[in-house]
Amino acid sequence: LSVTLCNLGVGATFGESILHDLPRDSTVVTKTTCELLRVEQADFRLIFEKNKELMNDIISNCKLKNGFGQSMQTTTMVQSGVHQQQPSPVKKQLSPDHPNPALPITEAPSPAMSRMGWALRVLLVTDNTSCLKDRKVGGKFIRKCAPGTELVDWLLNLSPIVHTRNQAAGMWQALVEEGVLSHVSKEQPFKDKCFLYRFRVDEDGTASGSPSSDDISQSNDHIREALPSLLHRGPDATLRMILRKPSHERTQEELELVYEE
Repeated sequence: LSVTLCNLGVGATFGESILHDLPRDSTVVTKTTCELLRVEQADFRLIFEKNKELMNDIISNCKLKNGFGQSMQTTTMVQSGVHQQQPSPVKKQLSPDHPNPALPITEAPSPAMSRMGWALRVLLVTDNTSCLKDRKVGGKFIRKCAPGTELVDWLLNLSPIVHTRNQAAGMWQALVEEGVLSHVSKEQPFKDKCFLYRFRVDEDGTASGSPSSDDISQSNDHIREALPSLLHRGPDATLRMILRKPSHERTQEELELVYEE
């Protein structure tokens, strides 16, 4: 008797057991024609060893997306007269069956990304030429939002380590996929276009008052220290965003990036 454990969607992964040389405990069957990226065990181990922290985050996030996170229930499967406990995934809001690249892939931002978002917002709010403004959109008042193009411009001017617009856009997308930043209508991933984005704290109303001089000093120090890490995460965030899109929505440029990777 076969039991469906979960349904995987665009951008999902499987086969993490190769890290521990364990036999597979389930079979993946496609319902339609699919595009898959296969990574051999030796190559996967090499990538994992070089990027342990990042890879652990990716694997954990994928397990949550696929329904195998901490919130699990069990159902009983009868096979050859033996009762076996099998995991039954709890349906989550971010179902892999309906991927939306505009939504975060984590249930809550990590402390590191929350801190980065806080520091960037402090510097944006206190910048006299800041693009982060209160705007009226379609008759609705949106607090502290900014167009993607202007956020990219600002980040390029913030640090000499950010060289291209694609790099800057990837860094903002890394914040979007953790829910630190979002499109005002939750309809777009980060794009270097005129779509409006805002920080999570401005959306949920938890933003504190005007930043103090200590806040500004701490933000500058943190940006100098942690911005390289965000720059490093940008390409992976961009790739995940592309893979979460339905295949017919991917641009030629995005397809070329996927094949290069």
